[in-house]
Amino acid sequence: MNWKKIRNFLIGKPIKTIRETKERVSRVTGLAVFASDALSSVAYAIEEILLILIIGGVLVLSYSPFITAAIIILAFVVIISYRQTIKEYPTGAGSYIVSRDNLPEKIFLTAAAALLIDYILTVSVSISAGVAAITSAFSFLHPFKVWIALAFIWIIALINLRGVKQAGAIFSVPVYLFVFSIGVMIIVGLKNMFLGIPASSYSMLENTVLPSVSLFLIIRAFSSGCVALTGIEAIANGVGAFKKPEHVNARAALLWLGVLMAFLFGGVAILANYYGIIPQVSETVLSQIGRNVFDKNFMYFMVQFMTMGILVLAANTSFNDFPRILYFLAADKYAPRQFLSRGTRLAFSNGIVLLAIISSILIAVFGADTHALIPLYAVGVFLCFTISQFSMVKHWLKKKTRNYSFKASINLFGALATLFVLIILVVMKFIHGAWLVIIVIPLIIKGFLKIRKHYDTVAKQLAFDHKIDESFDKDKTVILLVSDVHQGTKLAYEAALNLKPTRLFALHISLNKEETSKIKKQWREHFPDTRLSVRESQYRDILNCILRYVEEVDKKWKHDRLIIVIPEFVPKKLWHHLLHGQTATRLHYILRSRPHIQIFEVPFRLRH
Repeated sequence: MNWKKIRNFLIGKPIKTIRETKERVSRVTGLAVFASDALSSVAYAIEEILLILIIGGVLVLSYSPFITAAIIILAFVVIISYRQTIKEYPTGAGSYIVSRDNLPEKIFLTAAAALLIDYILTVSVSISAGVAAITSAFSFLHPFKVWIALAFIWIIALINLRGVKQAGAIFSVPVYLFVFSIGVMIIVGLKNMFLGIPASSYSMLENTVLPSVSLFLIIRAFSSGCVALTGIEAIANGVGAFKKPEHVNARAALLWLGVLMAFLFGGVAILANYYGIIPQVSETVLSQIGRNVFDKNFMYFMVQFMTMGILVLAANTSFNDFPRILYFLAADKYAPRQFLSRGTRLAFSNGIVLLAIISSILIAVFGADTHALIPLYAVGVFLCFTISQFSMVKHWLKKKTRNYSFKASINLFGALATLFVLIILVVMKFIHGAWLVIIVIPLIIKGFLKIRKHYDTVAKQLAFDHKIDESFDKDKTVILLVSDVHQGTKLAYEAALNLKPTRLFALHISLNKEETSKIKKQWREHFPDTRLSVRESQYRDILNCILRYVEEVDKKWKHDRLIIVIPEFVPKKLWHHLLHGQTATRLHYILRSRPHIQIFEVPFRLRH
């Protein structure tokens, strides 16, 4: 099987590194790539508001437009703040980058941990919501929603492995079709509203007196609706993916995002109120609005399919930004170095695959249930907003450029606003799952610090000015492992002699007396200058017999550098490896922590 041909078929032929700048995206494509998460929240943010308000009774649903307006204002506060941040950090303006330059280590690592959680949950929530949209239109698919969600995750991952530019080209059309279809629904619905047909009975009552409702319920509904702000930071994190001038294009895309969000989110909220939409288990709010506006004609099904499309594609935002955050962390030695590498298509392949695996597990555990996942969602988002804005306040006060006090006040207002929402979210969502995020973030930070400590230790020991232990370098004791006598053994024996050992031992572990007698005879015939030591394995445990022998030799010549030479077969075909033992690998694992023991594998390459 030619794996290279399969890889090229699935993700495309490799792209040269020199073409990296040509793989970047324009404003229009960048908006589709990085803003699909924020735009998709229109599909479930209103529903989250209504699910809380309905607790107070049907009439209380009339408050939803006012709560939506407050959330839109908050969104513009965040967008204005991030536009400032992008201008100051034109190569990348996410919470991690900004806070790393201005705040203590544990604070910026908190931002990184929250971002990673946010992107994982974005995939899980958006895919689950997308599947909910399609199962609302086709109820017979409801029992298969988990499998459908898992299929979507891996299809998006596969497309992203093809590279940002190609993914953007594929995903732009569904994103803009969603904006078009929801836009048409809003315009037609508003026309019906102004003409006065048709409206539900209770929505007519809103023109008289709004029912009294507790402030607690309003705040709780507001906190649930704040999931609409998820994804706003994605453009700031992905500045480097835009064409030059990167920061100008990213700032423009962020402004367009704000305008589209205000129109779509506000319009849907007004129509939900006008048509008297009540949240239901079997049908989404958008589906109910579409049914009232279009009466299940072609446009209704287009709205449903495009809603499913953008909700599924909202995960694409995470598949672009999650690997980038891991890249920045790896560059700062807080994440494994593997996340620095780009794949054959210049995508951060390791991060993409990791995100797909974790998201798949979450989907399976929570049964692709949007409402079960959302309480875990918004806390990390607003934690990132808050840290980012406070970081910018520190940045302005430190830099003191022209009008710095005015700029700092904008970011300070944004920080206080998002901090207020964060406190509300923690209080309101704590028992519904937010406690899990609060526990997981410190664990992730601890992991970051352990990884950094490891890399710092490695760097220190590899430095030229670091003194290494040379007490084992004078004498060499070499142990050659002999399973049989053949060409591979001869090659390994010659390699052992080339090491110029002080003393050389050959070791055979006997499992069969007749076979051992044959091997001893062949050894004397081909290698008469070296004695073959034979150890019997009564319990057929080759590895432990080798280890006991190594311990004896090591104890007897404890100041020697001990080298274990192992003949190794290298088959032509990958599956042939399964037909041979893995002694060298297992010995590596057991002896890896002993500084004066080395394992030297001598490959004998087999032909067809």
